[in-house]
Amino acid sequence: MPNTLSMDVFDRRILKSLAGNSKKGLKEIGKEAGLFSASSVSKRISGMENEGIINGYKCDVDYGRLGYDFLTLTFVKANYKFNYNKEIGKSLSKIKGVIAVYFLLGEIDFVLLTVSKNKEDYSKILDQISSIEGVERSDSRTILEVYKDYDISGLDF
Repeated sequence: MPNTLSMDVFDRRILKSLAGNSKKGLKEIGKEAGLFSASSVSKRISGMENEGIINGYKCDVDYGRLGYDFLTLTFVKANYKFNYNKEIGKSLSKIKGVIAVYFLLGEIDFVLLTVSKNKEDYSKILDQISSIEGVERSDSRTILEVYKDYDISGLDF
């Protein structure tokens, strides 16, 4: 597990800057963090990558503009057996339209975030979910509006 205590105030500012927009230049990130050497910023970013604090850079896709404006959260209950979460999680992850799979503790075993073109397209995703061995049932919620998505600005680190 990475030691978050090794991060100083400048590392934290750099991380927040990158989380807001990972395409910023080193000078702009440095200005926001209070560092004026691009090489210092680069070194700190490399250090956070090496420690596993930064695991990659993602593209924030507007699925609606691509025609995928039917978003759902699907809750999946599975039959318990040894390593069931790994087997079922891997199968769920392979379904086209499933963009996130989370394994939970409690009544529900998995939460899926899906994108599809319409309810008919989503129905095909549901058919694939229910065909996975070990899936007992699913329950879906349609997302009408997203107000906050993967925003770390509220974290105190």
